[in-house]
Amino acid sequence: MKDFLYILKEYINTKDDCIYLVGGTVRDIKAGRNISDYDFAVCKNFDNAANYFASKVKGSYVKMHEDTSRVVKDGVIFDFSKLKGNTIHEDLRKRDFTIDSMAIDLRDKSFIDDTGGLNDLMNKKIRVTYDEAFKDDGARILRAFRLYAVLGFEIDLNTLKLIKINAPMLSLIPGERMLSEIIKIFESKRAYDTLSLMDKEGVLKKIFSQVEPLKKKGKRKKNMV
Repeated sequence: MKDFLYILKEYINTKDDCIYLVGGTVRDIKAGRNISDYDFAVCKNFDNAANYFASKVKGSYVKMHEDTSRVVKDGVIFDFSKLKGNTIHEDLRKRDFTIDSMAIDLRDKSFIDDTGGLNDLMNKKIRVTYDEAFKDDGARILRAFRLYAVLGFEIDLNTLKLIKINAPMLSLIPGERMLSEIIKIFESKRAYDTLSLMDKEGVLKKIFSQVEPLKKKGKRKKNMV
């Protein structure tokens, strides 16, 4: 990791840019978890940063979206994205959950935590960063349950309330995004508990339209016995 950071620090100094380590990468560093992918937010030109990094590490470069470029080296993923907003503080406050809204400034290695993410991480709490998060992106509802399943954290009460309110947003999620999150939930050791909570919060019936009819059919059969 030190070699990677040295290369990016070199880019920052020569291109007069700023790069922040963000998202789940910072969360996993603080939690002492193994890291297989790195997320960077770049102030000026994320694509130039990705190309520069790829050439230095001799990695594979691909443009993922209009605001994200990816470099893969020896199975490790490095994503470079455009800073959302004018400052890192605006960017972090518009991310989904506080535990994924921390950053490290690669210029001086300073730690930035505007939303109390480190405290929530220590308390194993999944808390939404702002109340409109699910309305802005319904897929974040599934991501909350995926984090619940994979990390073993609890979802705080206000976040569960917002999930219930915004559950109809699930119908707007592209199938591939929904499937990706669901597969990760099923692959986790906490799959049963997660699906039970999703059912309790009314999320399963929004995802699997056949769940409710099957549950009612099962109740009718039970009453007939």
